[in-house]
Amino acid sequence: MAISYDKKVENQLLLDGGNEYFGSGAVVILKSLLESGISYFASYPGSPTATVTSLVDKVKHTVLRDLGIYAEESTNEAAAAAALRSSISNPIRGAVAFKVVGFNVAADAIAHIASSGVTGGALILVGEDYGCNNTIVAEKTLPYAYKSGLPILDASASLQHLSDLIHDGFALSEYSGSPVIVLVRSRVGYMSEVVKARDNKRPEKVQVKEEILEKLTFPPYTQIQEAEKYTLRLPKATEFIKEAGINRVYNHSSNKSIGIITHGVLMNMVLRALNSIDEDCPVYSLHCLYPIVENEVAEFLTDKEKVLIVEEGMPNILEKEIRSVAQANGIRTKILGKEIIPKAGEISYETVLGGLSKFFQVQVDVKGEISALEIPERRPTFCTGCPERPIFSAIKILKRQNPEARLLFSSDIGCYALGGLPPFDFKGSVTGMGTGMASSSALSRAGKNEERVISFMGDGTFWHSGLTTSVANALRNDQDAVLVVFYNYHTAMTGHQRNLSTPREVKKLKKVKEN
Repeated sequence: MAISYDKKVENQLLLDGGNEYFGSGAVVILKSLLESGISYFASYPGSPTATVTSLVDKVKHTVLRDLGIYAEESTNEAAAAAALRSSISNPIRGAVAFKVVGFNVAADAIAHIASSGVTGGALILVGEDYGCNNTIVAEKTLPYAYKSGLPILDASASLQHLSDLIHDGFALSEYSGSPVIVLVRSRVGYMSEVVKARDNKRPEKVQVKEEILEKLTFPPYTQIQEAEKYTLRLPKATEFIKEAGINRVYNHSSNKSIGIITHGVLMNMVLRALNSIDEDCPVYSLHCLYPIVENEVAEFLTDKEKVLIVEEGMPNILEKEIRSVAQANGIRTKILGKEIIPKAGEISYETVLGGLSKFFQVQVDVKGEISALEIPERRPTFCTGCPERPIFSAIKILKRQNPEARLLFSSDIGCYALGGLPPFDFKGSVTGMGTGMASSSALSRAGKNEERVISFMGDGTFWHSGLTTSVANALRNDQDAVLVVFYNYHTAMTGHQRNLSTPREVKKLKKVKEN
């Protein structure tokens, strides 16, 4: 998402503690990082955190430089995640940011850093988007937290709460010795809200130490680190979460025989839905999704006849965790979850309202609750003036003029994937960032007649991973293909962030070469 920032935003970032400001999600996130005393920030643009990348690029040579903070727009998510190495053996605070599908790219680096653990506070800001408002694959970050043993925080629909969790996240990271994930959901990241500022902290320059031997990810140290995760770091994280009151019980009511357990922004939807159906019960909201504070869960479940778990998406990890706690503690409370809450799709107010109507056995006209609006269907399409439209038009004309040509189209992650929709109908594969041409290497040779491959890629994707994943693979395996690179001079789809094709960056590279 392209957003421009003016001088007013710089002034907001420099506000002293006690002042209030009306800030966007990106401004609140960066201000909270400055207040936490970060020394570094690295990111790869991906909505809903792309606006943070754009803002950092805007102020890196002013606000951030004056505070002594290093900031980079990384070539991809793996490069961004690798910056967390700074916090392994040194008391240096820092943060990285990318979207949920970018975690797939960053996972290798994060797995290693999660094994080593950290000395300085380290946050991983992830643009969570299970509803696919800004991405094309429905995916959750929570399974990665379980896989790598990382605490994961989930704010309610409040930028003030998100700001507070960022501060708590750094304290949690240093107390537990683990990097911490902070989810930035689309419905939170794009909010604007009045938030209370704290004083910015200038990071102290430290004498950088070599890596501590025991933190190197080599056997036998890796096995020691793995044990440390589950015997030391996560128990300390659980202790911090409980003492800091990260998770909250809302709606302390007289009706304690039933309850609802939910998380993040879903809590706001649950409270609104309860009000709509004129029902009342306690709501336990998990703002730390992992690790679960088992004695908190057990205490909430005890003496209740039934509890509903409102959890977004699958796998329903929270529901299984809560059922496990009930079984381990001999609690016989009836637990309901995905029996009445949709398994797939973004959880909305309407789905929560429908689920609660079944749970409380009350009749609700969901359609009557939401005003019916006649909204015409609007397919995604190219922006006016986009160079991809005439290129796709030319290829479609070529195809029409040569009906005997056997063409196999391969797309990639970018606006050009829309070429698979009408009116162009180039129904090629979309298999992940930088993999388009590689995805056709085998398929083009598997049929009776070898198809001619035409692959599309933007220059942002080219520098991200396309060069090594698709181009190098094609050269290595003698692939007969045509690669069309849309030379946009920027990473266009996420808001025109700079990359190595940007004229300013090209000039910089030429200057380095000359010197």
